[in-house]
Amino acid sequence: MCLSTSPQIVQLKLKINTVYKQLEYFKFSYPDITFLVVGNFNMPDVKWSNNEYYAILTGPSSEKSKFLAETFAYVQFIQYNFIVNYKNNILDLVVSNDNNIVVTKCYFLLVPIYKTHPPNTP
Repeated sequence: MCLSTSPQIVQLKLKINTVYKQLEYFKFSYPDITFLVVGNFNMPDVKWSNNEYYAILTGPSSEKSKFLAETFAYVQFIQYNFIVNYKNNILDLVVSNDNNIVVTKCYFLLVPIYKTHPPNTP
């Protein structure tokens, strides 16, 4: 499942609401299914952490990030990417309801590195 965001909060809410409804349907129809959502959410000022059950915001937040965090909490998604870019931001999120996800820095690149998206050049 891929979710792209838009600078417009109304469009974002519609997109997330659609995904939210789909996740809710699958969560209750197939309770043992594993979800993995990977995307560039472009919220540079947001700091993420996790509690025992889902991803939470720990830094400044906007309406966009609060709405996204509420969605992650509802479907019990944990955020697994904590690799920061050169500005100490996490733009790309990796969230899942699976507790066995590991995100690591890639050193064998298939595409060029962008300054805003890790990995930084070692």
